[in-house]
Amino acid sequence: MTDPAIPTAAAQLRRAGLRVTAARVAILETVRTGDHLGVEAVAGGVRERVGHVSLQAVYEALHALTAAGLVRRIEPAGSPVRFEGRVGDNHHHVVCRRCGVVGDVDCVVGHAPCLRPSDTAGYAVDEAEVTFWGLCPDCRDRPVDDPSETVAAVSPDAPSTARGSEWQAKHGGAAFMTDRPITTTDAGIPAPSDEHSQSVGPNGPLLLQDHYLIQKLAHFNRERVPERVVHAKGGGAYGVLEITEDVSQFTKAKLFQKGARTESLVRFSSVAGELGSADAGRDPRGFAIKFYTEDGNYDLVGNNTPIFFIRDPQKFPDFIHSQKRRPDTHLRDHNMQWDFWTLSPESAHQVTLLMTDRGTPASWRHMNGYGSHTFLWYNAAGDKFWVKYHFKTDQGIKNLTADEADRQPPDVHLKDLYEAIERGDYPSWTVQVQIMPFEEAADYRFNPFDLTKVWPHADYPPITIGKWTLTRNPENYFAEIEQAAFEPANFVPGIGPSPDKMLQGRLFSYPDAHRYRIGANYLQLPVNRPKAEVHSYNFDGPMTYRNPEGPVYAPNSFGGPAADPELWKGESYEVAGEIVRSAYTLHREDDDYVQPRALWEKVLSDVDRDHLVSNIVGHASAPEVTADMKKRVVEYWRNVHKDLGDRVAAGLGVNGS
Repeated sequence: MTDPAIPTAAAQLRRAGLRVTAARVAILETVRTGDHLGVEAVAGGVRERVGHVSLQAVYEALHALTAAGLVRRIEPAGSPVRFEGRVGDNHHHVVCRRCGVVGDVDCVVGHAPCLRPSDTAGYAVDEAEVTFWGLCPDCRDRPVDDPSETVAAVSPDAPSTARGSEWQAKHGGAAFMTDRPITTTDAGIPAPSDEHSQSVGPNGPLLLQDHYLIQKLAHFNRERVPERVVHAKGGGAYGVLEITEDVSQFTKAKLFQKGARTESLVRFSSVAGELGSADAGRDPRGFAIKFYTEDGNYDLVGNNTPIFFIRDPQKFPDFIHSQKRRPDTHLRDHNMQWDFWTLSPESAHQVTLLMTDRGTPASWRHMNGYGSHTFLWYNAAGDKFWVKYHFKTDQGIKNLTADEADRQPPDVHLKDLYEAIERGDYPSWTVQVQIMPFEEAADYRFNPFDLTKVWPHADYPPITIGKWTLTRNPENYFAEIEQAAFEPANFVPGIGPSPDKMLQGRLFSYPDAHRYRIGANYLQLPVNRPKAEVHSYNFDGPMTYRNPEGPVYAPNSFGGPAADPELWKGESYEVAGEIVRSAYTLHREDDDYVQPRALWEKVLSDVDRDHLVSNIVGHASAPEVTADMKKRVVEYWRNVHKDLGDRVAAGLGVNGS
């Protein structure tokens, strides 16, 4: 039973001005109940309380807790670092020379009951404390045959297995810094960051020289054969985009000029499920459109939500791994999902939306689509604007409750779309855009390139520009849908990328995935082939059937194709900054919880709120979700809104802190 005189771990964290997280609470509780623990032993105690947590996360949390004075770090030379919960009281430490066990001594040298005489025990002094060396009661009467057995005789730089194997076996300690594993590339090179891609300044575009990001994304694309790693299950159809309003003051892209009609292909999909997974499961939906324009293909690769879980592509493979199957059991694991979400507060907005009934749409016809990212538009004069795309369903939003979704046939969305088009009930969407003048991005209250946030409509009202209608089913699913390849890097003159880091990562990742999954000449397949003529200097490779004539290199003197930079005049803009690995620079109202809080307070109805709570509780009540993970879930939602967190706590049977 907890001593009421001792403040709770959460109270200690708040008193120290630290954010309360499940990992920090678990560390404090572990250290308090088992003093003098090594880092691995602390990590073991944390995992017993909250499930899997990386050793790196434990290191980082221990750094914060020791800096705040909530945990004391014990660093006797030649012995592994340990930690204790006794801080602020007057005591010293005694370390056994042979087995490395640490004890407390509250008196001066010569009076510690487990030490030999002080002249043979010896001691070392540092700025924080005095450490006494001697022999513990278990070792004092045991002769030492080999001096190298003793902890004190081993160099601090020696491998941890040499520093008192008995102590290692008994306590599982590891040196705090010299023994901590460092993330490496696949070539064994120390990785520069686990969270941040390399960019020009905190807010600038990403760099091709970021080898570690490229390696992570390229390896991630090759993890599955042959289905897509993400968005594996889906369906699609052909349609037409019709522009009814004049937006030439914003973009010179021909497909967005008034009166333009552009043929298109769409692929709807779920994100985390495999090729045979159920359509109606709780998941975001992919909403990828290929427009066959006279200037080549323009691909808009979005979702049915205007936001996403993360804002830096460095975390994307890790996020998807947390939503997929475990490597040991090959089962989906809700504990693993909540572990990632609760350790990634930027996910709160998307997880809030996912846990409403929007996470289980009734059909692909009854959901909105979004470009999600911010894109660049520029007009014929070179004036620049930032833009977000919205496709608002004309069928009306229709969702399923969790119980209704569970009762649906596996291919319900695929069947619904096909049959609707076959009977002439052509689904349509009203196309809208939000336009932000180029210069306003720098001082906007939110970072306009942060994929975890929306632009409130009160700031930038959506403008209707046209209608998009699906009119034709594919004749062969595999040839036209499974082999369809969408890539955010396909821009046409008048449209370009923004510094959105997630978009920047996808510019590389998507075409790289297609080259691996379908082949180097995937753009020659009929479904991917542009309607415009292709004059490319790329040739040959597996499965090629386009036969270029004339010179196959540039520049040349034989009338080969030549680029026209004037077509792209307007896409360039200035960026400057130090090359860094950093989070975005915060704008004045940037906060991971402010927009999901507004969703709870101002957007959701009472019924929506009830369903949100019920869906969260149901998801976090899976048998694999540990008791300590449930506490983290509650804290996560209390950060969004206290009422929401309290209701989740009540549903999970978790006491408030």
